[in-house]
Amino acid sequence: MAILNFFQIRFDIGYLVVFATGVVFGFFFLLLVYLYTLLKTMQSKRFYRKAVEPDIDEEEIKLLIKDAQTEFKNKKLREEVGLVQHVRSLSLELSKDIATKFYPESKYPLLELTIDETLMLGHYITDRIDKIFSNSRLLKIFRGKTLANLMALYSVKTAVDESAIMQVEKKFKVKKRLGEFFSAINIVNPAYWIRKVTVDKLTQQIIFKICTAIIGIVGEETYKIYSKNVFEIEKNIDTGVDDLYDEIRSDSKEIEDE
Repeated sequence: MAILNFFQIRFDIGYLVVFATGVVFGFFFLLLVYLYTLLKTMQSKRFYRKAVEPDIDEEEIKLLIKDAQTEFKNKKLREEVGLVQHVRSLSLELSKDIATKFYPESKYPLLELTIDETLMLGHYITDRIDKIFSNSRLLKIFRGKTLANLMALYSVKTAVDESAIMQVEKKFKVKKRLGEFFSAINIVNPAYWIRKVTVDKLTQQIIFKICTAIIGIVGEETYKIYSKNVFEIEKNIDTGVDDLYDEIRSDSKEIEDE
């Protein structure tokens, strides 16, 4: 009888172990199901949060870019702020405006991109800007120049045009009359080339168009990367940057031919 009771106790303990094991595995299974459901719910909520405004108006984006380019044309503001700083602030503000269209409820719409997407955006922009400086022998010279150098060149034009010497030259056409006499000297005179090539034509035409193109590039590429972030497809828009490419090439070729 004692032996039977002993085996009965061992049998009951075995049941208890099996029962406890089942409870533990059941708990872990329910935990996994809960975590899976939670992750799917969060992913679903994130999708709906991102697609708050699924129908982004491309024309509205183009208008934002055009407004930024028009603001850059404000000569008075451009001279007050500084050329490089003005382009930088307009481009940053444009990116923020476009990002806000995709994330209207976000406090920091520019930070809604992943690190990979942010790096990709920078890559897109620099590649297209690099294209500008790669299509002309003249512009390749300026790839190694600092922004401070270009800013100084841009500022020289106003100083030259407003100088007393230039006013006398314009009034009496001294340069035209004495041009042949000084031509040999001018060829080896760096100031002449700054006046002739860099200041007159590069500053007035090419630098201005490059800055306008940069603003357009920032707008187009920001729209592209945010459309990919939200809709998982890249959407391209055309705001005339390619036309500016052609104009810049044409202007630089004209200078090279002189």
